Amino acid sequence: MTLSDLSLNDAYDTGDLGNRVINDFYIPVLQQAVSYKRLTGYFSSQALALAARGIAGLIKNGGQMQLITSPVVSEKDFEMLTSNSPEEVQKFVDNQFEKAIGDLNYLASTIAYDHVRALGWMLRKGILEIRVLIPRDINSGGGIFHSKVGIVEDAEGNQVSFSGSVNETAMGWSQNIEEFKVFKSWESASANWVKHDEALFA
Repeated sequence: MTLSDLSLNDAYDTGDLGNRVINDFYIPVLQQAVSYKRLTGYFSSQALALAARGIAGLIKNGGQMQLITSPVVSEKDFEMLTSNSPEEVQKFVDNQFEKAIGDLNYLASTIAYDHVRALGWMLRKGILEIRVLIPRDINSGGGIFHSKVGIVEDAEGNQVSFSGSVNETAMGWSQNIEEFKVFKSWESASANWVKHDEALFA
């Protein structure tokens, strides 16, 4: 299956669809992905837990997630991002996730259960790359980085991009009232929007 085989709406509104947005859009597109690029004002590793089945699919496909976000993260995520854990602890954690790779359901449940350590493991394995964007004039009263765009690409080069109000957080995907538009590279009416969104990561 590819992204073009999925039945995707042109727009989603979590106020209307609630958790169906996760199951109808977020997880299915990630399950087909070999690349997931994301601009987000805020990020939380809880989003990994929320979309664990999709993230597990991305990993199984040999894919990579690239994240550009503001410097605002949870305390637990900050500790993981800045931790210097003993090598034996890292090895133990890595082994736990390595064992799970062969079983998609087990990998998904492992990510969902321990999303903070999953964050550290994905970073060490090169599955996840995080860049923090700080505007130059932030200390002089300037605004914060607040873009919210995502691009998912499958093994055949099909792309889906989405843009709207949703951040890469569990709150954004599952609790807030959010909306976003969806563009598909294989549809002529929206292919240029996909190109526009792709250029944001250049």
